[in-house]
Amino acid sequence: MYVAMRRYTVTRPEAVDEFVRRVMAEPAVTSAAATPPTEWAVTEWGLAPLVSRAPGFEAYYLVDAGAGVLVSISRFADRAGAEASTREAAAWVSGHPAGLVHGPPEVLTGEVVGYQTRPQLPRA
Repeated sequence: MYVAMRRYTVTRPEAVDEFVRRVMAEPAVTSAAATPPTEWAVTEWGLAPLVSRAPGFEAYYLVDAGAGVLVSISRFADRAGAEASTREAAAWVSGHPAGLVHGPPEVLTGEVVGYQTRPQLPRA
């Protein structure tokens, strides 16, 4: 299991909601952009729906860390998916949140070396 983490800093506190909306945006089914683009570019698609179509994708989380900082965590089955999402996210970020964030995000990718989940409880 691999993750890609991106740390974004918005330009002003009121930009958080707009940034979240853009990252999570999926075009309406009736929209001409409802078919995912073959190349990641400036489209109606948000980053999260695009990342979810990457090979090995497992989950996407966007965390409001406060003080204008947002952190995204993308989980993949393998390194190739995490690295591909990082390259493609760079293309999306260069066009979508212009004016909402200070520069490109800080990016970390790596293998998950430990984790804990809630145990499955027996059904009554």
